[in-house]
Amino acid sequence: MLPVGGQDIQKFCEERGFFFPAGLLARYVAALAAKPFVILSGISGTGKTKMAQLVAEYYARTPSGDSAADPAAPATGTGFLFEAGTRTDRSRVAFVPVRPDWTDNQAILGFLNPITQQYESTAALELILRARRATEEATAAGRTPGPYFLILDELNLARVEHYFSDFLSLIESRKKGAAGAIEQESIGLHRADQVEVDAPRPDGTAETLTVPARLELPANLYVTGTVNVDETTHGFSPKVLDRAFVIEFEDVDLEGFRTNVFTHAANPVELPRQLPPFELATRTHFAALPAAAHEHLKAINGILEEARLHVGYRTAAEIALFVKRYSPMLVGRTPEVAEREALDGAILQKILPRIHGNRPRLELSLVRLALYLRDGAVPVTADADTTVEIGAASPVFTTSFRRTVEMLATLRGYGFVSFFK
Repeated sequence: MLPVGGQDIQKFCEERGFFFPAGLLARYVAALAAKPFVILSGISGTGKTKMAQLVAEYYARTPSGDSAADPAAPATGTGFLFEAGTRTDRSRVAFVPVRPDWTDNQAILGFLNPITQQYESTAALELILRARRATEEATAAGRTPGPYFLILDELNLARVEHYFSDFLSLIESRKKGAAGAIEQESIGLHRADQVEVDAPRPDGTAETLTVPARLELPANLYVTGTVNVDETTHGFSPKVLDRAFVIEFEDVDLEGFRTNVFTHAANPVELPRQLPPFELATRTHFAALPAAAHEHLKAINGILEEARLHVGYRTAAEIALFVKRYSPMLVGRTPEVAEREALDGAILQKILPRIHGNRPRLELSLVRLALYLRDGAVPVTADADTTVEIGAASPVFTTSFRRTVEMLATLRGYGFVSFFK
């Protein structure tokens, strides 16, 4: 990856008129680094899409005078200069609004037109092909390829399982080979001998990209989907939620929006200036998880197993990798406090979004989970009628405890609960 310096992500966003708490940005970056598929959920107008775009622009920087394809070539186009010596390479970011009529993968991967024998390409496919080419060139040069970002706006206007199922399957087919290299399955795109497309660049010119007969997803591709939950959208199946980190936007500070003085809690966070290279979550990461975090996850999984909502090995490994990525960002804490705070974020983003169901099925499990998140110990005498409130005492896992109590209140008030509001 090309080295760049200068301002951090939060400052970069603020100069463009958007304030995001550093902790929220850090959780998003750590989630991308642990699993390159993140869902941003919350009420409309809270900045989900803007955060995804700005973080992508920040990490798609290259030194001025460089291009993604040829580091020795002069820069061309209208890339946005945001600090001396660097620019955003907009060919590494694709913003794709999802349409409600998407029913298969052609909206993402395109298709070979049987009449014209031309490949009908898409912005998403062209980004994937650029990321694939960058990976091949970086591998040949012995360096790490830069990241590429696909932003799917209004991810759930169509059923994600219909148009995005190939992606979901391919990212889970990745495994480490005998030599340590990452291996994965591929998807067939066509059966022609040679297929090329003329892909537009951000500067208005075009470049020729080769569409392979079979496509593997490059490891330097990062996907973010933004979602709203209302009567026009679709819900998420466990298949989708099991393959993503979910970050919720719900804090709205209108006074800060008016005065530009925000009151969000601001614990010290050090945001990375470069996105860590892709790392496949494996059993090795879980084995390296601190013993205390391991015991907490075992206890939480045992509580959720009663409702058949416990996590599997893949999710456990991804949680461990998230803790590894997020903990170093939490500066000014002891290692134990940083690890617990990182695990709190993982529970909020990876475990709680999977919880949904009716009161008879979930109430006792949610009560026991809330008490565990508050006290850090498995409750002995709790029953389904136990009252759990957000009090003055400091819970062991602050953010996930508060969200669990909210979900419990919703379950008791409406008889059904889902993480998505």
